[in-house]
Amino acid sequence: MNRMNMFLAAVAAVTLSAAVSFAATVSIVDTKHNLSSGGTGSYKAASSDPTLGGTTEICIFCHTPHSGNTEAPLWNRAASAASYQTYTSDVLGGLTYPGAEDPGGGPGVVMHSKTRICLSCHDGTIALGSVVNMPSNIPGTFSEIQMQGSSMIQQSTPGYIGINLGDDHPVAIPHDNSKDSELVPGASVAGNVRLYGNTGGKAVVSKADGSYVECTSCHNPHDNQYGKFLIETNQNSALCLRCHTKTSFSSSVHADNTINVTYEPATGGTAPNPTKHGPRVGDVKCMNCHFPHKAGLETGSTSPNSSYGRYLLSYREENACFVNSPSDRWATSNASSACHGTGGAKDIETDIKSSSKHPVVDSANTSPRHKATEAQGAGWFNNTTVWHTECEDCHNPHTSGKTAHISPVNSPTTFPPALTNASPIYGVGGVNVNFPGNWIVPNPATAYTYVKPIGVTETASTGADAEYKICFKCHTAYAWFGGTVPNSSSLLAPMTDQAQEFNPNNISFHPVVQGNTGHTAGSTGLTGGWTNGNTQTMFCSDCHTRNGGGVPKGAHGSSQPFILTGTFEDSYGTVGGTHQSTSGLCSQCHLDSVYSTPTLSVAVPATDTAFRNGSGHNLHNQHRYKAANIANKRAYRCVNCHVRIPHGWQRDALIVQRNDGAPYEAGGTNTGLITSWSQPGPYTITGCGSSLATNGVTGCHP
Repeated sequence: MNRMNMFLAAVAAVTLSAAVSFAATVSIVDTKHNLSSGGTGSYKAASSDPTLGGTTEICIFCHTPHSGNTEAPLWNRAASAASYQTYTSDVLGGLTYPGAEDPGGGPGVVMHSKTRICLSCHDGTIALGSVVNMPSNIPGTFSEIQMQGSSMIQQSTPGYIGINLGDDHPVAIPHDNSKDSELVPGASVAGNVRLYGNTGGKAVVSKADGSYVECTSCHNPHDNQYGKFLIETNQNSALCLRCHTKTSFSSSVHADNTINVTYEPATGGTAPNPTKHGPRVGDVKCMNCHFPHKAGLETGSTSPNSSYGRYLLSYREENACFVNSPSDRWATSNASSACHGTGGAKDIETDIKSSSKHPVVDSANTSPRHKATEAQGAGWFNNTTVWHTECEDCHNPHTSGKTAHISPVNSPTTFPPALTNASPIYGVGGVNVNFPGNWIVPNPATAYTYVKPIGVTETASTGADAEYKICFKCHTAYAWFGGTVPNSSSLLAPMTDQAQEFNPNNISFHPVVQGNTGHTAGSTGLTGGWTNGNTQTMFCSDCHTRNGGGVPKGAHGSSQPFILTGTFEDSYGTVGGTHQSTSGLCSQCHLDSVYSTPTLSVAVPATDTAFRNGSGHNLHNQHRYKAANIANKRAYRCVNCHVRIPHGWQRDALIVQRNDGAPYEAGGTNTGLITSWSQPGPYTITGCGSSLATNGVTGCHP
């Protein structure tokens, strides 16, 4: 090594150690930042021969002893002239958080120089060998050090940042706990993290709110012992947690290290320091889902896409939950078996791809439309033209609990069905409803109060306290107020307003919003512990979940229409057709022996069903008996007499009459059996008139 090289190495090491206060314990010689011909990375000098424009010098790519650029001490690279697109998100806007600034600045600007000098290589606009002062032994015929392969960092390589910083952790941005209470106050930020004073001094560091986050807040360019040139280990996402403290995260399933689901992505660190983020999902924490640079990729891709990088998710939208590519970003991890993709420990993707499903999987029309702050006002859906759903609409990944949020099918829950932090839908936004009278649509302009999710823009919130309030964000006129009602793929018609249907002021309803006082008094023809007491309630996903039940629960998808857990015969039974199934959806709660057994069933106890005549006949079973034992028998189904969408109704016992119309009357308007109905009973032939012919058969009780 000649004197100049020795001087460069000594001065650069001493100067930068003093300026940045980083103590390099692993030599830069052994890192990708060694761009000399002796480097081991893919970017390095093409030759060790100076006459060919090559060099064995290491420090020269960044430092020079004299006449350097003032961007940094003894800086040997040209100032970047790029104009950068900065990180933005609806969450920052909702917090009124100060935006990230363009770190480009321009000549003479000292603000954000710690970021700008890093980008002079990593933005891909300046050749790596382009230095202010060339090595003295390279002939003047060369204007820059000649590099092997490409002279600039390419988009497909891990070190590429580019000039669009929209999919990178924000830099040139204040750390401001007064705007985001989920940030650790600046004075409390521990470890080797640096916040840079807003005076712009290159060597001034601070630990105060309002000081700036720059590249070297987290990275030490001379020391790669922890991998990714991090300032300290990020095992268990420890470095992330130096600054970020998400509300209720410590009690969430994604932070629970007692759940033995193996997942150990590599940090990139070297021995003897940890080389894994952690042995389980709960140990890994933040880095299960987030990636600080080039976030939001297509699964398995290396092409950046800043439109998906808003929340620094590893992959775009739901793919960050699935993570099922064999070439995921953590090359040595087993995310495929640990997460929510096909074959994973909690496989949601399979259900989401069922024939009936919430439309989560991205398409050209639905992504990237999702925003964390959407649904916060009536008519929110009208801000887009395409109906879309994402995992985060029903799950808050920072607060989600680890137990099933619904009871097993056929097991009622005591009212009210409050959601605790053990529920996987805890902490999600929803709406409270001020319900009007019987079968009246709540006015979206006045009847709804939005409940913010925990930790998006509101840390004091507890989120929606009942499952139906989460569903009502989308499945009521609150969503489409003032616009076009979206279509239901199962209903093959516009969606109905479920706040109108489940209104507890209706004459009859399934007990979702309120305890089951809406059932006809005296009916106990129920199974699985259900009774007619007013202390019981149920969840939407008691009925709307995967076919046949099982794990994972929830309204993800089913092979049955309407995301139902069992067969639902919602078409009108015809003469000579098939009867109501005794193993379908309704039979999961309503006893077949009471409602569907084809026997005369005389003198049935009064508690079995209120649909009885004066002789004690169970009229449900008698209708089945008559239908099975007369000529031109009619194949009765529930929807012959009861409302096709059985959430709730304007009459007792969910009874639907002719002319009630589609979609509530099976088959459409003027096809129903019942033409008059006196409510409540006693239920007599004269109180259930059906004198008109239907489907070629004269009425039942002319």
